[in-house]
Amino acid sequence: MKAGAVAAALFVCATVFAQQNQTLHLRIVVCDHAGVEPEVLTKARNVASRIMMTAAVEIEWPDVGGGFKAGCDSEDPLFDPSKWPTNSYYLIAILPEILPKSATTDVMGYAPVARSNYPRAYVFYNRVKSFSDLMEGMSTQSGNGIVLGHVMAHEIGHLLIPEDAHTKTGIMRGDWDHQQWKEALMGRLVFTRSQAKRIRSNYESRFFP
Repeated sequence: MKAGAVAAALFVCATVFAQQNQTLHLRIVVCDHAGVEPEVLTKARNVASRIMMTAAVEIEWPDVGGGFKAGCDSEDPLFDPSKWPTNSYYLIAILPEILPKSATTDVMGYAPVARSNYPRAYVFYNRVKSFSDLMEGMSTQSGNGIVLGHVMAHEIGHLLIPEDAHTKTGIMRGDWDHQQWKEALMGRLVFTRSQAKRIRSNYESRFFP
């Protein structure tokens, strides 16, 4: 089976899974420390939401206010703790570049293995733009938004599947190349059925032990 046919089959299976299963709900706070353009961030949220729905997961994006950095920086005068969720939530921090002393410099995100009420993941915006530039020949808002949304969904996947989540196919593939870019443009780089089942199992064991 050719790569395109595989991607199409995965997309159909993921869509059927989402239709057949009760939707899970997650709150995800995005802390933008990289000054991402509002249009790019909006597109990224929409892309990530669509991908997560293929695993029957609906995302709520609480607006903590304050704009660039301020909503997430407790030392900023515009920080408003009343806008933050009072229950369990997940957090994605978009950083301008990769963390210092990182073991590798070619990843676009990182999700530490930690079980808490507020799991967090990191996305490195310079790497997102570099990948978009490599695939498109130039970095555009549309390309950056598509890549950022897919990276966010990938890292959310890591938070929901704390074990080794990387697979050979789908959104949880560890290494992305031009094939994944083409699948992303077609809306077919999504969670596989087995990944969706693992997400549901881990979610239920965490919140309904």
